[in-house]
Amino acid sequence: MLRSMLEALVRPSWVEQVTAAAQTLVPPDRRDRPRPRPVAQARRVDDGVYAVSTARGPIGVDTMIDLHLAPREPDASDRMAYRVTAVEEGRSELRVRVAPHAPHTGLWLWGTARAAGYLERNLVECWKNLGDPGLASQIVDGILTPILSTVNRAPGLSSDQARAYHACTTSGEPMVWGPPGTGKTTVLARAIDALLTRGKRVLLVSATNIAVDNALLGVVVARDPPAGELVRVGPPALARIAQAGGRPRRSHRWRRRLGAAPTRPSHRPRTRPTPRHPASPGIGAGGRPRRPTRGERVQRLAPAS
Repeated sequence: MLRSMLEALVRPSWVEQVTAAAQTLVPPDRRDRPRPRPVAQARRVDDGVYAVSTARGPIGVDTMIDLHLAPREPDASDRMAYRVTAVEEGRSELRVRVAPHAPHTGLWLWGTARAAGYLERNLVECWKNLGDPGLASQIVDGILTPILSTVNRAPGLSSDQARAYHACTTSGEPMVWGPPGTGKTTVLARAIDALLTRGKRVLLVSATNIAVDNALLGVVVARDPPAGELVRVGPPALARIAQAGGRPRRSHRWRRRLGAAPTRPSHRPRTRPTPRHPASPGIGAGGRPRRPTRGERVQRLAPAS
């Protein structure tokens, strides 16, 4: 409580003004909450990969807080739901990824729309909880960090690109303008790679999916990032980005850590004998109970969606 009061005392007045302005954007709260609804039928194209046609119109996955595959019947959707882990946006279809054990047929894409005012309420809460605005105060006060007229040349970059790269990788509040054809994607990829190497966090935003993916693709090629280092929000426009952010690499890493070799779902038998009891550890030599191996425990956990 005392900390909140102290932060409020040192918080600039413009923060309160922005918070009040954001509050006016919040619509009245409604009691009825959005429920999942079927969006379109899904067609299996590979293990854990399904295509959803957008020929009849775009599907606004960016406006949904939950995506999963399930049968069309409402009662079955609660029992057989497979959470979507990645979405790839194409010209006439979406490619969605789910757990590889999902059924081959009979699935639909379900989505839950965001509640009215979801983003606006989150925005207000962020402004209310903001402590030190940091460099943002310089923008409000009209103070920008000047960009050096000359910097050390960076391999593969022109002089202007090197200046932009230096501005992006040093502290301060510079603004860089990059007209079309000036190498923005190259500079961004190099700058993000350098900042990640230093342990910094980077937020990259754009008005289009392809602009974000083009910059991220350069980072992926340069550093082959481990799972979780790059977090892509929204449907990727490039297949390489969707594959880099998928779950297989992560699940294989955990399988190796647990001592089980990664296996492809296609290598699993189509049918398995039904155990007498789902929690039974099995029967070993001489009819004695046998404890499951680490690989079997991983295999039991793998189908969870």
